[in-house]
Parts: sequence; C-alpha cells; structure tokens
Amino acid sequence: MPIVLTPPKVHTTGATDLTFERQVQVILYNDEVHSFDEVLGDVMNVFGHTLPIATKIIAEAHSKGKAIAEVEDREKAQLHKDLLQSCTPPYTIEIEEV
Repeated sequence: MPIVLTPPKVHTTGATDLTFERQVQVILYNDEVHSFDEVLGDVMNVFGHTLPIATKIIAEAHSKGKAIAEVEDREKAQLHKDLLQSCTPPYTIEIEEV
C-alpha cells in the first residue's frame, strides 16, 4: 500500500510583501598601469574571491577589455568601487544595472 504524503499546513498572519534589492554588476576594466599580481591581490582582498576566480576575472579583463568582477547589491558594489578607486593609481571600475 503506497504512503500518501500531505503537504504541511501554512499559516499566514497577513500580507507578505517581499521586496528584493536589484543587483548590479561591478565591471573591472583593463589598464596598462597595474601589474597582474597587483590586480590579483586587490581583487581577492576587495571581493574576497579565491585565486582561481580572481585569475579568471583578470584574464577576461585583459583579453576583452573588461570583466564582471562581482554581481551584488548596490551598496556593496559602491563600497567595492570606492575601495578600488582609492588605490594609487585608481582602478577603472563601473557599476551597471543587471
């Protein structure tokens, strides 16, 4: 005899409006100023990326002129942009809507 599972009862207490913050892309542009190792360290430190992920991002920026360094909420993206632009010399970074 098969077992019949019934879904659990769901209780609601009122309206449940869920709002999600729009995500943005942090775009890293290639430049001829920063060394590969310098960019690697900064991308790993600022975004918390692993070595393989940071290497992939930097290689794409080098070969294509730009790469998506991260997709995140606008507040974090702005913080990361500010951190990379505070470097000497500053990185070229943009934030774009997804």
